[in-house]
Amino acid sequence: MKLEDALVSWSMCTEPGDEAAGMLREALGPERAVALVREGSASRLVSELERAGFADLATSRFGELNRLFEDCFQRWLPRLSAFDATSLSRDILSGKQRWLHQDSEHWPSG
Repeated sequence: MKLEDALVSWSMCTEPGDEAAGMLREALGPERAVALVREGSASRLVSELERAGFADLATSRFGELNRLFEDCFQRWLPRLSAFDATSLSRDILSGKQRWLHQDSEHWPSG
């Protein structure tokens, strides 16, 4: 998965300010994190966070990580399966669709 597709996927499947999603993107990178979420295995995500050295920090922030990710999957996976990130990315890059994100000049300030 290309970076653009991963970023669009995260934008489509998470709410603004979703701290668990932000932590996964930071710890594993957007592409790897969304690929692991698509697998739907909380234990695999926890193992990858341990490997990346983020598990202790994540546990101190969120508590029991397997439960956290199982809850997150309930929200994220239906949204991820509802659209084609590659097609949407292509439409955004071609100008057929607009993508408003926090780094966009049109992102609301308040």
